[in-house]
Amino acid sequence: SVGSKYGAQHSQDWTSMCAHIPGLKVVFPATPYDAKGLMNAALVGTDPVLFRQLASEIAAMLAYEATREMPVETRSVPTWAGPLDVAHVRAEKVTLVPILRAGLGFLPGVQAMLPAAAVSVIGLRRNEVTHQPETYYERLADNMGERTAILIDPMLATGGSAVAAIDMLKAAGCRQVKCLFLVAAPEGLAALAAAHPDIEVYLAAIDERLDAWKDEVLFPVMPPGP
Repeated sequence: SVGSKYGAQHSQDWTSMCAHIPGLKVVFPATPYDAKGLMNAALVGTDPVLFRQLASEIAAMLAYEATREMPVETRSVPTWAGPLDVAHVRAEKVTLVPILRAGLGFLPGVQAMLPAAAVSVIGLRRNEVTHQPETYYERLADNMGERTAILIDPMLATGGSAVAAIDMLKAAGCRQVKCLFLVAAPEGLAALAAAHPDIEVYLAAIDERLDAWKDEVLFPVMPPGP
């Protein structure tokens, strides 16, 4: 499995591993130290309000990285010192796509960076017999062929839901997909690379591996950092 092949400690640098997954572009935040600190604080505590707040801050950091190379236009905004020309990502060229329900908790931080972007919604659930994702809701923005879709989900485990969601986006005409994850397992990244090698992935951390649980449920092993 990918997990055993790339088994490393949670705190190790995964850059070399990502570089050897053909076609997949994986980007870490410009300030990974801050992202790690926020994640540790979120994982140690049990307060859901604090977790959502910190997850939102990490989401904003990832959104900044995801939009770094996107086309912009210059707009003039009023300031106390007079008009100021700033770069602006055109909202009509972007749609934010949270995967229900967990993706909704990650959405506000991304909206803080792209407040005018249209929101599309994809609902997926796991079939308890086949263990495959099933769609129960789909509401996408208009003109998907002209938009960059930013797929939002806090965790990438096996990659099944993300692959299914990207399938739906491409079927709707979307030609560019960027994925934002709080944490990802190597198996999930490998699944994305195999199914959609043209996408971009932005994440705060890559975990060591997936671990098997009862009923074949898989979840990332995520020991707390120092």
